[in-house]
Amino acid sequence: MQRINRINFWLGVIVSIGLLIESATGIYMYVQAGQQQRSLAQNMPNGFSGVNNTSGGSSQSQFGGNGNFQGGGQRFRQFGSMRRTRNFQTTIYGLIANIVALILAVAGLIAAAIAGRTNAERKKELATQE
Repeated sequence: MQRINRINFWLGVIVSIGLLIESATGIYMYVQAGQQQRSLAQNMPNGFSGVNNTSGGSSQSQFGGNGNFQGGGQRFRQFGSMRRTRNFQTTIYGLIANIVALILAVAGLIAAAIAGRTNAERKKELATQE
């Protein structure tokens, strides 16, 4: 029974450390996604549409007559849809889940430390009684 308790203790420590790393990484990803979104919004010109309205009512693209940017306009158009697809880690729900996981990981490590200290004290008492 004592061997199973020891294995359970060390598995709990390892899982808590893994959960701590995962939740810290998720929180970091959420913060980075927010900063990236803010920097993209600042770098995009206001009112940019890619169309040059000239006198006479004709509208031509600034970079090409067919509405595509020369040298990769399709990639620029796809950027707008790419920005909307976010993974779970970068949503508010992911942030909440990562904060809860961080709290649970820290609580698990604290419980493991308390259990380890209690086991060490118990071993000392048994050694002094003999």
